[in-house]
Amino acid sequence: MAKKSAAKKALGLDPFAAPKSGVRLLSIESSPSPVSRSRKGSAHSRSDSAFDRPTGADEQVSEEPRKPAARAKAATSQTASRKAATAPKPAPVKAPKTRPTKTRVEETSAKETLEGSTAHAQQAPARAPGFDRMAGELAQRLQTNRPKELSAEQMRRIDDLLAQLDRADLPQLERSLAARLEKAWQYFRMYGRSTSVDDFGLDPKFEELVDPLFDFMYSKWWRVETSGIENVPADGRALLVSNHSGMLPWDGGMIKYAIRKEHPAHRDVRPLVEDFVYHQPFLGALMARIGGVRASQENAQRLLQKDEAVVVFPEGVKGIAKLYRYRYQLQRFGRGGFVKLCLRTGAPIIPVSVVGAEEIHPIVARADFLARPLKIPVFPLTPTFPLLGPLGLIPFPTKWFIQFGRPIDLRQYGKAALDDELLINRITHEVRQQIQEQIYEQLKKRRSVFFG
Repeated sequence: MAKKSAAKKALGLDPFAAPKSGVRLLSIESSPSPVSRSRKGSAHSRSDSAFDRPTGADEQVSEEPRKPAARAKAATSQTASRKAATAPKPAPVKAPKTRPTKTRVEETSAKETLEGSTAHAQQAPARAPGFDRMAGELAQRLQTNRPKELSAEQMRRIDDLLAQLDRADLPQLERSLAARLEKAWQYFRMYGRSTSVDDFGLDPKFEELVDPLFDFMYSKWWRVETSGIENVPADGRALLVSNHSGMLPWDGGMIKYAIRKEHPAHRDVRPLVEDFVYHQPFLGALMARIGGVRASQENAQRLLQKDEAVVVFPEGVKGIAKLYRYRYQLQRFGRGGFVKLCLRTGAPIIPVSVVGAEEIHPIVARADFLARPLKIPVFPLTPTFPLLGPLGLIPFPTKWFIQFGRPIDLRQYGKAALDDELLINRITHEVRQQIQEQIYEQLKKRRSVFFG
């Protein structure tokens, strides 16, 4: 037995051998020694567990003889502890690491930026109407779309945009809708209108807008032919004196368009329009915008002093209201007002004759008792009007001829001739006779009303 004990001690298998320094052994004592009692009382805070008790050179294990039962029990406990120490420990189950995705980081950053911008906007003294709604919509779009990448520059731009919206004076929804409707109305109201017109209301933009209509009527509908247009001066003042017919003042528009299109200088002329036209709704404004001027001595003189070309119709209402059986017979030319106008301004007189306009609205009768309620000089009755209503105002497609006579210069008489009534009447008669002769010449050449 002694030899076996020595061998176990040599191999380090003796459970009762004294432990070496740095090696912890499990020992079970049946009765605590005085040394153990003293240590237990002094270090009561230490754990009673064998794994928590430190061992060292200063701690001595009691070597008192133990009973056989105690020894067997200690050996069994030591063997179990050795097996537990040498057994492989199971690997601890680690929870899966959840690394925040890039989208969450960007979403958090965008949310923080929006919250910061909203907080900054709440500190503003006066919030713009609709800002909270726009900021909420932007935050909702960022959360819904989840952009893949938002750089710091993009976030800064969003922040700047929110700050600008906060400082902007945004209107309410109702006011914004009303402002848009008003803006659209102003646009349609000013469509085809110039921002500036002349003293008599000529609108160049509107004139260009209706130019295709006049071109169609001139070139396709009435197929106007002109002669002697070179007699109209290229510049300077001039007074064109023409016969008047047709129920509606289409002849003034065709003379104006003929000079604008056929004349080498393509100059504009200003026709004088009868006074009753400006008493009708829309018609007076329409005439002014396309270049018509209200007929009066003062307006004509102002135009001539500006070196304009002016068209006058001495017959007046009598010319456009005469019956069809009196067609192409010139009515009285008034008291010679156009002659006095040329004597005061020194403008030459250019006789103009229009053939073809008498048949566009052949007046067969007149209902003058209806003229006063409608504020018109006469109420004409034609084969189509008023039987067909507004369709009766469509003119017949007759063939037109416009002839410009040689100018008549009155500067030789001087302004002293303004007091000579006989001279004025004689000149008026001569101009009327020349226009009548030009009409007869054109009628002799015409073979058909509609084909010329």
